[in-house]
Amino acid sequence: MSDGNLPARATQRVGYDEREAAAERLRIAAGDGRLTLDELEVRLDAALAARTYADLDEITADLPQQTGNGSAPAARPVRESLRLAVKHGHADRIGLWEVPARIELELQHSHSILDFRTAPVPAEGVTIHLSARHSSVRLLVPDDARIEHDEVRWMHSAINDRGARMVTTWDGPVIRLVGDMAHSAVRVRRPSTTPVHWWRRLFGRGRNLELPR
Repeated sequence: MSDGNLPARATQRVGYDEREAAAERLRIAAGDGRLTLDELEVRLDAALAARTYADLDEITADLPQQTGNGSAPAARPVRESLRLAVKHGHADRIGLWEVPARIELELQHSHSILDFRTAPVPAEGVTIHLSARHSSVRLLVPDDARIEHDEVRWMHSAINDRGARMVTTWDGPVIRLVGDMAHSAVRVRRPSTTPVHWWRRLFGRGRNLELPR
């Protein structure tokens, strides 16, 4: 039963499209650094369980309004490099974000998730300069992405890319890893070798989402 004090829209029921639109807005906000990974997960769960517009408004009220009706945000200069330096924290880029040709990732007792699954990668690929101590890096990539890591110095560290054994063609983006890893790990997530529920939690459950079966 609706509350007569609430606007009519607030009490209207939402469907798959509205929930997924709100979820995508949350993912973009996380990619821009406005939400932490923990906040993203909590809000995604709330968005996908929302019943009314009021439920969706509650979890997006503190985020900037998206532009629409043909208008677009002011163009930003193309970024050639990005530096992420964290101690005892998180350095995440999730969803749609501007991938530069070079990323400097400096971690100490920290975690990082870099999502290349939907974000456009430069035609020449992206080079990630690693400097990690007691940290973990998770790379979310398309199935056909090529991960080059011959130039990494592994000190009591390792890379886990079990999905690479299933790749038949390397037509996807090239991601080059260089630098030093000490007591740290890199884990590569590919859709075909990652549980469906993991992708759904991070990327949503919309009807148009392509997930491995």
